Amino acid sequence: MLESRYVGVSSIPLIRRVDPETAQDKNADDPFRSTGGKIIPTLSEPIKGGPGSGLSLYFVVYPAKEIAEKPQLVLEFFKGGEKIGQPALELPAPEESGRIPYVAGIPAEGFQPGEYEVRVIARQGSSRAEERMDFTIVP
Repeated sequence: MLESRYVGVSSIPLIRRVDPETAQDKNADDPFRSTGGKIIPTLSEPIKGGPGSGLSLYFVVYPAKEIAEKPQLVLEFFKGGEKIGQPALELPAPEESGRIPYVAGIPAEGFQPGEYEVRVIARQGSSRAEERMDFTIVP
């Protein structure tokens, strides 16, 4: 984990599914544990577009303990290097461990088939952390 004076963000896997949390899953050190259950990531599968389709991302924001300001979150979506969207999202309060697990459900029906990039940007005071992930939408 990063030093407490800098905000941090984990890598960004796509979610295959979320399984109910069991007693064995309650390990606070498990990066795939979320308040909604156990995150099961998908490995390099394209996302089917069209009506009713969705894109689910998972990541963890690590707030800086030494910065009083609340962390802010922005997602940026790019296709062919051009920004096509930037929703600002509200982060929940940190867990007891200090981390903020986040599941972002994004409707994918507006995405045309092709290659995309998403950037997850966490800001807190003058501290900034960014992670990127590529994904593919298929018809």
